[in-house]
Amino acid sequence: MYEKVFGAELEKGDIERFVAALNRSKNNEEQLVEFQNASESKKRYWVNSWKQVDDYRKNNPANVNLWSGLDAAFKLADGKPEFTVELPSGRILRYKQPKSYGGSSALIPRLGKLMRTKVYGGLITENITQATARDVFADCLLRLEKAGYEVILHVHDEAVCLVDEDKAEEAKHAIEKIMSTPPEWMSELPQAAEAKITKAYTK
Repeated sequence: MYEKVFGAELEKGDIERFVAALNRSKNNEEQLVEFQNASESKKRYWVNSWKQVDDYRKNNPANVNLWSGLDAAFKLADGKPEFTVELPSGRILRYKQPKSYGGSSALIPRLGKLMRTKVYGGLITENITQATARDVFADCLLRLEKAGYEVILHVHDEAVCLVDEDKAEEAKHAIEKIMSTPPEWMSELPQAAEAKITKAYTK
């Protein structure tokens, strides 16, 4: 499947459009030279990959506008102590010492310490998405514990609860309902979960 999509024969004008896209930014000079010296198969992979991204951008203008808006807002924070984004839960994402000169960057926690990291609209969008997903899941975990269920393990978006075997079926339905209920601060979120009874953790 991978080869079928990214190794596919190129259509007329694809290479010209790809080169034009690279030429729109001076930051792509090295990539342009590498592309021009690449083998034909590698050129197909590069161009087909770009076509996938370009197609996504054309068909998802709201996402692209969000990326651009966040990118512009970050650049306006250049020189300020931090750039912040408030999540639906009310929690704050913080980007310390934002800079846009020479490429946007900020101090972000990495490996237990603050490290200067490249920042752009798409990355901030990804951070917002993952942080919001974490907050939704954390809300579910708190409600499970409040309902009296012992969460002994959680993996990504899965919660493992230990229950008495004779109450497993009843617990399954209750847990499934809790995990399918969105938090109050995001009540319109389409949220669903499926519970499974097992004697040992399985995927």
